[in-house]
Amino acid sequence: MKSLKTAFILLLLVFPILSSCHKNSFGTTPEQKIVGTWLFEKVKFKPKGNISYTDFTDAYVNCTVTFNDDWTLTAYDAKSDITAYGSWYIDWYTNYDEDDVTESTVYVLIGTMDNTSLGIINDVYWDELVVSNKKLTAIEEKDSGKYKYTMTRVD
Repeated sequence: MKSLKTAFILLLLVFPILSSCHKNSFGTTPEQKIVGTWLFEKVKFKPKGNISYTDFTDAYVNCTVTFNDDWTLTAYDAKSDITAYGSWYIDWYTNYDEDDVTESTVYVLIGTMDNTSLGIINDVYWDELVVSNKKLTAIEEKDSGKYKYTMTRVD
């Protein structure tokens, strides 16, 4: 009887801990899910007029972006050992199919990344943003082409 009572008490202590961990522990909206530090896992670039992407991941090794819940961000370029600071927000638009029958919501990350000591100011417009608890994907058009980013959460 004593072991049954001990098991019951142990279950009462462990159950709240286990039930507090769930799939949406980072939040339910893109703004909530994106908060944290993200590492570039894969970067591809396609120049305008080309039909295929080139792997640019080597240029982004150990580069991170941290999105803070106060709408600020910190971007670290590991190769150059440069840190940029900025701000961010997420907007959205509605995408319709060819017949205007089906619609979908497309999220966009908009912001800036600045390093004033080096005179670097970059606008950020990451289209087709998809954020889960562990992965982030987006597309950015710049440098006369299109980048595809895949990032993983590191914190």
